[in-house]
Amino acid sequence: MHSRGKTMMHNPRIIILTASYGEGHIQAASAIQQSLQRKGIDQVQVVDLIKLAHPLFHTVSSFLYTKSTTFAQLGIDYYGWLYHATRGIKPDGLCHRYFGRLGRFALSREIERQRPDAVISTFPYGAATAVCRHLDIPNFTVVTDYTLHGIWLHRGVDKYYVACPELKEELVFHGFPRGRIEVSGIPIRSAFEDLSRTDLALNGNGMNNDTHTLLILAGSYMRKTLHQLIRTLTQLTNVQLVVVCGRNKKAEHELRLAYANQPRLSIFGYVENMDELMADASCIVTKAGGLTLSEAIALKKPIFIFQPYSGQEYENAKFLVRQKAAFCAGNVRELALQVSRVLSDESLTREMKRTMAGLRKKAASDYIVHNIIEAIGATPERAKTE
Repeated sequence: MHSRGKTMMHNPRIIILTASYGEGHIQAASAIQQSLQRKGIDQVQVVDLIKLAHPLFHTVSSFLYTKSTTFAQLGIDYYGWLYHATRGIKPDGLCHRYFGRLGRFALSREIERQRPDAVISTFPYGAATAVCRHLDIPNFTVVTDYTLHGIWLHRGVDKYYVACPELKEELVFHGFPRGRIEVSGIPIRSAFEDLSRTDLALNGNGMNNDTHTLLILAGSYMRKTLHQLIRTLTQLTNVQLVVVCGRNKKAEHELRLAYANQPRLSIFGYVENMDELMADASCIVTKAGGLTLSEAIALKKPIFIFQPYSGQEYENAKFLVRQKAAFCAGNVRELALQVSRVLSDESLTREMKRTMAGLRKKAASDYIVHNIIEAIGATPERAKTE
């Protein structure tokens, strides 16, 4: 660990690096920031480094990332191709050297301005490792998936925080010291840690608390199949659907018009109370983002991953299916059969929940923050209540 970590400090300055490619990296950064603030550490800056350093590149790459699922449905899976083509890149290889330059100047400038005591990355920035090593600043990396891509591998990281023991062993295989890898779990918002809450969001929405509730997180990946999905699943016995469209206002409007008279369907747009909707649900249909999966695991809700795209989401899905914590469906009929089987078999549901309890890492963000505070020698002056 760096020499700066030996100096006691009461309110350290922290930079958290993230990226707005999907919600996962940002939500992980937010969970860590909130945990730091609960510890009384309020000098925390969350920085979207690509957006700060290369705004034009950020605009173009964000657009391509957002549209990648649409193009994949047309057979042009450029994100999946790129992911697999670069998955095995070496820490000292040409690709790493190129990506390591992204944001380096802007980060150096930001660090000179803020003089942080530590830098935490929830996105694989090679620049963070290089700049922090040069300036003798401790740097920590939080991997936000259940799979490991070569772009995360940087020799100068002081400590890695990973979702599961399998990722720790993979890092060890790549030559990283075992003592610098913590199996912390993926940091999620504290609202998802409370397992005791039920019937929080559906009351007042015309939903029946005595019926199985299937929560569908309807991202762009469902664009072609959503109507078929709804029609098929509403035919299941004793099942009601809650569909969350997120920021897709067009989909929300279309669904409200199409299913205005469907009593077993509730439609939401973007919601702030996702924790309550998940707590109320019997099970969840979703894509395979690391954060969403971790939230469902924390609440021990059976997971059905629908048509995952190649890349880290497909690898996340494979991991959870292997662990028997989730089902993965390639089409609507297969999904309906899986849902029907789980909801009609209490022993299978209990087994899935037991598996999730084993995978769950309680209060991952607090664990990470405590570990980092200890590593840099900080002693927070106060702790804020929840």
